[in-house]
Amino acid sequence: MNIATTARKTSLTGLLDILNAQADVRYDVVASAADLEMRHGNLLVRGGAVDIVDDPTGGLGVASVAAHLAPTGVFDEGVANRFNIPLRYVRTMRDRVAADVREVSAINAPTLYDENVNYWLRADPSRRHLVRGFRTDDAHEVGIARALLSDRYKPIDNYDVLYATLDGVRQAGVDVDITGDLSDRKMCVRLVCPEVSAYAPELLNGYRSPHSGDAGADNPTVFAGFVIKNSETGGGAFTIVPRLVVQVCSNGLQMTTDAVREVHLGGKLDEGVVRWSDDTNRRELELVTARTRDAVATFLDADYMAAKIAELRLLADATIEQPVKALHKIGRKHNWSETEQEAILSHFIGGGDSSALGVAQAITSFAQSVESPDRADELEVGAMAAAQLVAVG
Repeated sequence: MNIATTARKTSLTGLLDILNAQADVRYDVVASAADLEMRHGNLLVRGGAVDIVDDPTGGLGVASVAAHLAPTGVFDEGVANRFNIPLRYVRTMRDRVAADVREVSAINAPTLYDENVNYWLRADPSRRHLVRGFRTDDAHEVGIARALLSDRYKPIDNYDVLYATLDGVRQAGVDVDITGDLSDRKMCVRLVCPEVSAYAPELLNGYRSPHSGDAGADNPTVFAGFVIKNSETGGGAFTIVPRLVVQVCSNGLQMTTDAVREVHLGGKLDEGVVRWSDDTNRRELELVTARTRDAVATFLDADYMAAKIAELRLLADATIEQPVKALHKIGRKHNWSETEQEAILSHFIGGGDSSALGVAQAITSFAQSVESPDRADELEVGAMAAAQLVAVG
């Protein structure tokens, strides 16, 4: 299926275009396990199928065609969670699907993945699941199985969240620069407000951007901002996190302890294709708009920014005597790969700041070069915690 599902550092216009295209092919259905089947690694959904003109004789006819969807990695995580199967084993089975299909196609036998998942589906045929996917009315096109979730999960869609966010910013009356990331797991929208800034030479005098080589002493400004995160596929709640952006390098420091979070979980959904009511959408989006408006008032504020810069100053005053040892320690704690540890050490050395704040700068500087939207956000989220860890030894 030819539809974009990921984007990295894209403009507001680009993000809206992708989300608008996704909205046109969104397919959500609550189905009993009896209406679900795995076949050659793909998901068939019989319950909630749409009616499609499909008459092989050439006349006009209507047939109910099951949805045929190719699972993403996030969907496989849902399989592990819903049926209590170790995720590592699910991924091993997924890796085997292509080979299994080649080996058994002549006799149309099920793959190892099919056998396992179908067993658990048949074990409780009345259990209901929410399948989130993308599909078209083309009976011959394989769509995308985005997530397998509880029928109590009530998602707030990225498209609606973005528009509600923009409405909240408009109501607050501020100008912001917006870029965003999108993955199968979540959307991250970064808002930066150039008009709310502070000079912080005490933080940046010894720092140099590993990307451009520009000196922090020549660009000692920090901008206020925040990031809005949302998952349509069970990857997390709607969240607003304050974020300071360093002018010289565009490093983003997320203040996760001040985050605002709303969990996507409500009453049971009715069985069949899910069509969210206007009233339900309106109430959810009014909440997003209100939260965004509150975030603007709280996080894009000179006093809030001054308090956060004071916290950063404590990190800037903590010198790291053995940076290689310190980065290795926090690398184990934060599950950095060996390649990531080496890259972050390189950014630390290139930045020239030997303080605990320099560690946060190195992590967020490296995060900018990471292609995976999810991994980039994970690194940025962990940067302040890592800096605080090395600051206390």
